[in-house]
Amino acid sequence: MDHTDIKVRSTKIMTANPVCIHENDLALTAKNLMVRHRIDHVPIVEDNLKGIVTSFDIAKILLTADNLDNEHLGRTEHTRPLEFPVKGIAERNATISSVDHSVAKVIQLLNTNNSTYSIVTLGDEIQGIITHRDIISL
Repeated sequence: MDHTDIKVRSTKIMTANPVCIHENDLALTAKNLMVRHRIDHVPIVEDNLKGIVTSFDIAKILLTADNLDNEHLGRTEHTRPLEFPVKGIAERNATISSVDHSVAKVIQLLNTNNSTYSIVTLGDEIQGIITHRDIISL
């Protein structure tokens, strides 16, 4: 990576207007959005950012469907995997960066938070998302 690349503002590499979901939408909907748009991260919004669901979260559910805490996720015994509100698996402490941050600052945040993404905001509004794929593309 060229040293000048990491000094660039995060907005230069972010995916603007990311695909988002509401917290009462089904986890199945999140999975379908990920597949259709070839993405791994879907922010959860209502009036503001509520969290994020990742492809890793979905994969964990599918791989451990028989071992789920159904009540915690809002599932009944007869519910199929992923047919519960996405809020049941939302990561609530999303990694967030500002539109003013440099790519270097975002990389630092990702490393500090052991995260694969950063949601880029301006105030409380989501402007975009940066993932490892965006950084690798530099």
